[in-house]
Amino acid sequence: MHPRRPARARHVLVAEDNAVNRLFLAALLDRMGHSAHFVENGLEAVQAVQEHQFDIVLMDVHMPVMDGIAATEAIRQLDAQAAALPIAALTADAYADTRARCLSAGMDDVLVKPLGIARTRCVVPAPLRQHARRRRMMRAPVRAPLRAWRCSTRRCWRDLIELMPRSEAARLYDSLLTQAGDATERMRRALRDADTDELRRVSHGLKGAALNLGLHALAEAAGRLSASAASTSASQLALASAAASTRRLSATRALCATGA
Repeated sequence: MHPRRPARARHVLVAEDNAVNRLFLAALLDRMGHSAHFVENGLEAVQAVQEHQFDIVLMDVHMPVMDGIAATEAIRQLDAQAAALPIAALTADAYADTRARCLSAGMDDVLVKPLGIARTRCVVPAPLRQHARRRRMMRAPVRAPLRAWRCSTRRCWRDLIELMPRSEAARLYDSLLTQAGDATERMRRALRDADTDELRRVSHGLKGAALNLGLHALAEAAGRLSASAASTSASQLALASAAASTRRLSATRALCATGA
């Protein structure tokens, strides 16, 4: 049974470069009774705001071409309507410095992955005139470690099959594991080319998708790699990449053990 539809369905712009997260958010917003328009980077988000009317923007922080911070700043400078458009960050970083950067750029709220109906509902149906109060409330958020946002793989699976048919949920996990293999190759290339920005972006995207599906071994390995990308030597990064791959296999076995 679907939860009660919102008093007014929202037209939501979602800027998210991760394909698994787009599938997840599409199911989540549809389950909540909202319509969604998806773009894959911040520049496309800025263009979409100029071409369509939206009630709210869900903006991933880490994206190629233009990230969520720069995109928010650009949207705020478009016109009065864009300046008043509610924008909520999507991030896998549950830390005060990330929240502060988002709010400073002009975002109104921060959604930390893993996402769910209860947490998303706090932001998406919010009246359009609550920005200032919400921003004041979030000026000094408490620094929270990753474990504060955990949900078990089994519980995430139960939540997911409330959003979509079981077969679609299983395909979403398969898509994540395929993405993890692709991400490993991209990280190897980034290591070879000493491209720390690419390494950080790929590992961070994998972390967020893994969190949404409850794969914590994979999320934590990807998170460590993302956090250390700029300050770790190439040889150490190579070891970290290998560890991430091992953890991915462990996470896959754990998922299979749930019977999902």
